[in-house]
Amino acid sequence: MNFQKIISHRELEILKLICVGQKSNEIAEQIFISCYTVKDHRKSLLQKLEAKNVAHMVHLCHQQQLL
Repeated sequence: MNFQKIISHRELEILKLICVGQKSNEIAEQIFISCYTVKDHRKSLLQKLEAKNVAHMVHLCHQQQLL
């Protein structure tokens, strides 16, 4: 599966920040969106990547060399 074709630019940006360990509130402050929007993007990413949880999502990203 080519993840770059199914996730948006903004989702990829958030995914990279999640993968370096940033929390939702930190991501929100850094890219000037609400914490709720970050959580919505995270939920969308989990669904699109068919990940069981955030740790699985990070593992898939490393596996696909997205980062």
